[in-house]
Amino acid sequence: MEVIVEVPVYPSESEEKVMRAVSALIDLKRVKQERTQEGLSFRSDDRRALRPLKDALERQLIRAAARSILQGGLREGELEFRLHKQAAYAQRASFVTEEGESPLGPIKVTVRGDPSELNDLISYLTGPLKRSSMNLPKALAIARACLSCSG
Repeated sequence: MEVIVEVPVYPSESEEKVMRAVSALIDLKRVKQERTQEGLSFRSDDRRALRPLKDALERQLIRAAARSILQGGLREGELEFRLHKQAAYAQRASFVTEEGESPLGPIKVTVRGDPSELNDLISYLTGPLKRSSMNLPKALAIARACLSCSG
């Protein structure tokens, strides 16, 4: 499995603040970092690099909504999702689902692996599936409303 995190750094931004945002969602001790023309890139072959994201999803009580969004990002041998940079700076996980939703550019996460690894990663990040008295569309609507307030 390969985890790739890419984030733009604009001239108007402090690289230190962008690093703070990224560190809220990935474990910087478990990744190799490099500068790119657009910003910063982080790579790891260890899913535990995403432990801070897992913790944020649990802390914010948005695991069911996150599971749905992550499953929607599955493609052949790849999982891709985007996170709001400003929300991450505030130590929050907020998924970007539409272009332009994160004005300073989203934190893009791409994970490559075989389908079973990717499904295991989604379970790792979002925890075990539990029956709930609340239906998923209602949970998603509540989570999106909460997430839009975190920016």
